Amino acid sequence: MTDPPKPLIEPNVDLRDFQFMPLDVKRLRDSTFAITADGESFRAAVLLWCAAWHQVPAGSLPDDDVVITQLAGLGRDVDAMHMRRIEILHGFVKCNDGRLYHPVICEKAKEAWVQKERYRNAARKRWKDKRKANAATHGKRRKDASSDLSKTHMQGTGTGTGTGKRKESYDQEFEIWWQHVPRKTGKGQAQRAYRTARKEADADTLVDGIKAYAEQTADRERQYVKHPATWLNGKCWLDEPDEDPPPDGGNGGHVPIVPRNRGHISEDNIAKELELYHRGIFRRDELHPDSEAQLAAQEAEERPDG
Repeated sequence: MTDPPKPLIEPNVDLRDFQFMPLDVKRLRDSTFAITADGESFRAAVLLWCAAWHQVPAGSLPDDDVVITQLAGLGRDVDAMHMRRIEILHGFVKCNDGRLYHPVICEKAKEAWVQKERYRNAARKRWKDKRKANAATHGKRRKDASSDLSKTHMQGTGTGTGTGKRKESYDQEFEIWWQHVPRKTGKGQAQRAYRTARKEADADTLVDGIKAYAEQTADRERQYVKHPATWLNGKCWLDEPDEDPPPDGGNGGHVPIVPRNRGHISEDNIAKELELYHRGIFRRDELHPDSEAQLAAQEAEERPDG
């Protein structure tokens, strides 16, 4: 008996943020499967390909009849899946880790993963280069400011403190920075935090940082966006971006992931999470407690009495 092969792709290949899967049209059109499979089997197979694309590792499926039945769009009818199992799992190979792998999907997943890593590394390099440039500019400005301050102390201002003009300047800078804040809450606290932050970063760095944060949170619900004072006190202008969206032909690239385990979520977000769960993108233990409760209620209603 031949031993099962090794997995066809590295275990860390995660494409759940790739909304679009490439389809080799000619290869599929001319395949034996496309010619011989009936409509229902073809539909179920395509759904399994889509599910495999968003599994980890990408291109694989768990060898579990119940899960495969659900991912194939056959609900709970395991018997119906068994009747079509050979057809709908056409091309999948069981490997020595116990999972099923599709060679063609794994091939496309490897290409997408290389592209994703290349884009991510380039984004990190751009970000680091920008931080270095900002740090160099900030250092020069601090040096110039120290020189100017020394001259001011030697000359005297007649006010005794010399802080009035600086405070006015900070307030003007703050208003410019505030225009780019994605969640305009607690302006007074933010203004005080801004003055403190200006001791460690120049105005351009703070503006660039808040612009980047606003872009990263553009699709995020308001309750999950940091308060401006929190952002400043946490020195978040030093943070690297979580991840730039990978290129995918101009179609976006991120599947909107619903924030989990942070307070209650809306009915719309519950519906999104349950949809992703039934598509095999979320595991049950990844669901928000509100979604888990609704799922349990639905299962209880579907369960036959007794």
